[in-house]
Amino acid sequence: MKKMLAVALIAVWAAVQFTGCATPVEPMRITADAPWFDEWAKSTAMEEIRSQLVTNSYVKDLGPMVIVPAKGERVSKNIDSLTADFRTRLEPYLLENPSIDLVLRHPVDVIERPYALEDLPCNPPEEPRLAIAIDILKAGPAQGNLARVAVRALDLANNSWINGFSVASPLVRLTEDQVRALGEFYPDDQLRGLKLHPYAITDRDEIGAFMAQALSCIYRGHSRQSPDGDIVRVYVDDSVDVPKRLVEMNAKAPDIVWFMSRQINYCNQIQLVPTPEGADWSVSAGIRETGSAKDLCQMWVETRSLKDASMVKGLSSFVYIQPGPAEATVQGKWEIRNASSSKPLGHLFITEDSHGKIWADLVGGDGAFLRKRDIMIHRDGNDLDASFYDRTLRKTIIIQGKILDRGRTIMALASFYPSSGNPLRWTLVRAK
Repeated sequence: MKKMLAVALIAVWAAVQFTGCATPVEPMRITADAPWFDEWAKSTAMEEIRSQLVTNSYVKDLGPMVIVPAKGERVSKNIDSLTADFRTRLEPYLLENPSIDLVLRHPVDVIERPYALEDLPCNPPEEPRLAIAIDILKAGPAQGNLARVAVRALDLANNSWINGFSVASPLVRLTEDQVRALGEFYPDDQLRGLKLHPYAITDRDEIGAFMAQALSCIYRGHSRQSPDGDIVRVYVDDSVDVPKRLVEMNAKAPDIVWFMSRQINYCNQIQLVPTPEGADWSVSAGIRETGSAKDLCQMWVETRSLKDASMVKGLSSFVYIQPGPAEATVQGKWEIRNASSSKPLGHLFITEDSHGKIWADLVGGDGAFLRKRDIMIHRDGNDLDASFYDRTLRKTIIIQGKILDRGRTIMALASFYPSSGNPLRWTLVRAK
């Protein structure tokens, strides 16, 4: 669900209003010859991206890649309409070169009617190893409808940006429609189920649909001849192999398998049977933790031949799931602190509505003077992203934050454009 959160903006605002250590700089000069975004994308950007993908020796050897939205140093789970449109134009352009291993992924929907295998929009079974990240940053009001675009490559195996791959725009002009599109965010469903954008354990029906579609697509080339046509008979084992310590996964994993079975049953060429007798294959599922932070799990679904109990090669699939609890609310009063302050630098009053919109008012250290109203940023789970123009600094400020300690603390990192030294670090704690 798309959410807006007004939290980490205070990191920079506090630096400007409370510390008084920043020196105003001249705004970027608006040039009449700044190219239009569409003109730059068509004449320069797409060819430059394709050229670097082909010539960068590290990138071209990595393997399957996807195109993703980014905000600063992070890949975002949400995408704006302007970035989505740019991706839609870029994908077929890159696919014209056979040496570029671009993965095209389709959003997976819960199916509510019978379907044929050949009608499924199938996603490649392999996990991408490279992400081409697009970050479009709107300039401040003094620069009109201007923006900058940065395109970088992220090695997904070690989560590091690749040196030598970078496509950066000059200041480009946006139309009024493009400015609005840049502010229209929604979940990037193309990435759901991947390590970049895992499902929440509460999304049991969607996880079931994801696994059902993955298996259906794999089965497409393995159905056997029968008097009824190309039919494969499948028995689904409703028990799930989950370590006992994963309490929430143990409780909810059987529901995922139940939803998966119901989705598979809509397929005209797959027949579910209630017992192993008479089935061609049996399907079983297991879940394990992955990663050092213990905040990510991988669910595997395996297919075995009932003739000899061996695993059928190539007939397995997986999905990434976050096992944690529901997102902590951020509504309430927050204190803004740094390491050297004994008193709060200011306060943030956050309000949430029933539609997932979240906004905040910023007040001074004495709690009486209103400094900024209705500040908003984007929230992806426990990650926070925002950018805004500060009239005092005459800079665009880019914020990244993370909610910690089950919603009791927020760590924020603020950087500036144009750059002016190291990022600022602040801590937000709930006020008593």
